[in-house]
Amino acid sequence: MKRLIIILATAMVAVGAMAAVAPVVKVMGDLHPYKYAYIIPTGSVASSPGGAAIVGNVVIGEGTKTVNPSEVIAGHLMKMGYTILPSIVPELAEETMIFSFGRAGTRPLGLLAYASKIIIQISSGKTHDLLATIEAEGCGETESDDINRALYDAMNVFVYSINPELKFNIQKFTHAYIIFDISNHTPDVIMHIALYVSYYKNDSLVHTQKAHISLPKTLYPGHSILKTIPRDKVAQDKNMQIKVDLIGYE
Repeated sequence: MKRLIIILATAMVAVGAMAAVAPVVKVMGDLHPYKYAYIIPTGSVASSPGGAAIVGNVVIGEGTKTVNPSEVIAGHLMKMGYTILPSIVPELAEETMIFSFGRAGTRPLGLLAYASKIIIQISSGKTHDLLATIEAEGCGETESDDINRALYDAMNVFVYSINPELKFNIQKFTHAYIIFDISNHTPDVIMHIALYVSYYKNDSLVHTQKAHISLPKTLYPGHSILKTIPRDKVAQDKNMQIKVDLIGYE
């Protein structure tokens, strides 16, 4: 059973969503030469808000949700222009990345809620050397929600780490707000941006803030705009270091 059904269920989900930590991408090799991807198959995760039973390989539970991590990873990579291979082709191995998915336990968030943690490893199809890792976590109504949200954020931050088409330069910050200079290097017209702002003190993560930016006017390719966001009250120390990770835009 994913979570106990209690009166505080809504509050639990809200607290969990706010407390999710931004994904961490570590790149150890050059990812630009790769055109193909092989994803190690995963099974589906099925869960429902009230828990579910599996009888004869059939999941029984009201409102059951499922997610197959390898399919989610494949969808994001297809959008990025990679060709998904059903197996490693020897003559294409030098240009192939291998993606493997794993679950890395949970992190308690209080009020009986928790976040599910995932890790994705990316290795070379030819040498099997590790090229990158992505660690992320998510919190939703069910365990499958957790994993789906973690995968979504992980792959979006991965895309940005390869090709940072939106650039954020901090123009000014006080204890209460941050002013960003946002530059659009994409081919798209942008109106909304979602990002993580992580605050560090003495190189230790103190707080992660999820921010949604609605632009007062459309941001055209090649243009930039200044945008102010308020800092969360728990992160209003001017001496904190600030790191920005893009979640997505439209």
